[in-house]
Amino acid sequence: MPGIVRDFLKIPNIISECRIIIAVYILFLFQSEKYLLAFIWYIIGAASDWLDGYAARALGQVTTLGKALDPFADKVFYLSSLVSVGIPTALHLQIIPLLVLELFLLGVGIYGLRLVLKNPSCRIETGANKWGKRKAFLEMVLFFMFFLEKVKTDPDDFSLVYVSIPTLWAAIACAALSLYFHCSSLQKHPAWYYHPRW
Repeated sequence: MPGIVRDFLKIPNIISECRIIIAVYILFLFQSEKYLLAFIWYIIGAASDWLDGYAARALGQVTTLGKALDPFADKVFYLSSLVSVGIPTALHLQIIPLLVLELFLLGVGIYGLRLVLKNPSCRIETGANKWGKRKAFLEMVLFFMFFLEKVKTDPDDFSLVYVSIPTLWAAIACAALSLYFHCSSLQKHPAWYYHPRW
């Protein structure tokens, strides 16, 4: 366990951990109607998604824990941010598939993280695949659209809601493909058949 503790304290993993905290803070800021501050922290959180991977490679601190923690932090950050900013009423039903897929992806991420915490030598791959990265980018675009819709002062201004529909369904498709490839990857690994107990 000391090895895992050391991994938690490595700079790239601290950045991933901070992204989870930022996600909670953004939720608080939106509830407090501090929209500009929430937007600034969203930019910081999104930038940390790139920064932790860069830091891991630059500092030679790529760890199995980091490979599991980074995508877990991503899912928490992007999912909670979308919920925090507020889903336009016209999209309430259409966004349900994305939220459901994100919850499944979060479950896969938690499972992979548990495997790594229980068995640090586990070589299971839980990192983001190309579809997951595309989904994250599309969710970022959706966040900006929803944010601009939320803060506009004139209801008669051009609405981004209907423009966001193709982006939303592209994100849903990417989420489904990401989940499929994650599950396929896990099934090929012996750890899939091992259920860790705390």
